[in-house]
Amino acid sequence: MVTVRQKQRNKRRGTIKKTNYGKIRKKQYNKQHKVVIKNDIVRENWDKTKTTKENFADLGLVADPNASYRTTHHKKVEPKEEEVEFADISEYQDTPKVTEVVKKLEELSKRNNASYQTFLTS
Repeated sequence: MVTVRQKQRNKRRGTIKKTNYGKIRKKQYNKQHKVVIKNDIVRENWDKTKTTKENFADLGLVADPNASYRTTHHKKVEPKEEEVEFADISEYQDTPKVTEVVKKLEELSKRNNASYQTFLTS
């Protein structure tokens, strides 16, 4: 029978292979976090080499809806009394990026909503 001290000595010598727990955890994580895309339009345009956020950005979608809409109602900041010049806001606003994927998804939702509404009215 081999004692714990002898096992440690053998690990240092290299006769017993050390377990690489990082690789095991990484494999388990990858198995648990596979991306399953059910929408055909998004699945066709999905690039498996990119991350989820990069793919959503390329498709013109938002990966995290909470990040796109941040609120500041919880902060209590009193405005300072200063004179402010108002500028034309249209110059500074970012227009949302509309891609082919977004257009297809909008058409699909319009078709689905129209069939649903006709079903309800009849």
